Amino acid sequence: MTRWERSAEPLDRALRGLVGSGALAPGQADAVRAAVAAESAGTGVRWTEILGYLGGGLVIAGAGTLVAVAWEDFGQALQVLVLAVVTLALAAAAALAAGGPVALVTGRGAPTRTRARVSGVLLALAALSGALAAWVAVGEHSGLVSASAGLVIAVAGYAAMPTAFGLLVAGYLSAAAALSLLDELRPEVWSGLETGLTLIALGAVWVAVALTGVLANRSVGLGIGALIALVGGQASHLAGESVWAYSLTFAVAAACLLLYGRERRWVLLVAGVVGVTVAAPEAVWDWTGGALGGAAILLVAGVVLLIASGIGIAVHRNAAAPPDGPSGDGAAPGGPPLGASPYGTPPPGGPGGPPPAGPPNGAPSP
Repeated sequence: MTRWERSAEPLDRALRGLVGSGALAPGQADAVRAAVAAESAGTGVRWTEILGYLGGGLVIAGAGTLVAVAWEDFGQALQVLVLAVVTLALAAAAALAAGGPVALVTGRGAPTRTRARVSGVLLALAALSGALAAWVAVGEHSGLVSASAGLVIAVAGYAAMPTAFGLLVAGYLSAAAALSLLDELRPEVWSGLETGLTLIALGAVWVAVALTGVLANRSVGLGIGALIALVGGQASHLAGESVWAYSLTFAVAAACLLLYGRERRWVLLVAGVVGVTVAAPEAVWDWTGGALGGAAILLVAGVVLLIASGIGIAVHRNAAAPPDGPSGDGAAPGGPPLGASPYGTPPPGGPGGPPPAGPPNGAPSP
């Protein structure tokens, strides 16, 4: 008797039932149990992961303390050297967590999920420290150069070890690079509308990249794009262009809700509801010339939030509704007919299979 046959765990009881019905062979049940055990072994936070995060945080904290205490006493060359050493130390720690530089670069000998997460977070921190080193090293155009350098490191780090934190760092650096580029192109003129449209375009790029499927963290990529676009919609407020602010925010929110009907990702629904909730009171305030008081604006925001929430629930319900199955045998689209074994020919006497061979009506065998 194998170990799963003696166990009372739910998985083992289910496997025991499948073996008893003939749906699985004992060897197949052992293989399923081993696969589930291997999958479960990589879940949860390990002490090595905690120590890796703690080590990376201490390196950043130490560098920050050094900056606060004696940064002004350092020359530019020494400042760049310190930040470069911090960046290299984080990259080396990431390579060590991944199993070595070869494994980090080529992906051979893939590390466990815990080690991969630690390595990805350390690479993202290296991107931030690398951006700071570039900012100190370059006097002119430092904003664009530092954000671009950090973005290159972040993208390379995410390609090697994808993590949600690494993608968030890349999103922040991409926004910083886009705004710095806009400032370089129009150094004497600042426009809230141009800033907003730039961020909305960047958000659209993030959403498009996420929809292609190249990102391991698809929902995070969509969320980054939606957030950057919403911030871009509100950027016109900084220049007092309130009409553009709520108009662009409405447009971004509508796009998020429409896209949610295709991509059932909760970040798109949240972004759409938040955008409508923010833009509606701004529009009411502008249309009434500020005649409504703060309490009335809060009431409008609450009503809009309830309406947007109801619309979101309706959209979610429609998106989650299963398509009507074909009539007749009730088979799922692309699946086997109802009652057929998913493992091939149904076993004799098994569920949905033919009765075992033998004399009819319970007659004794000859």
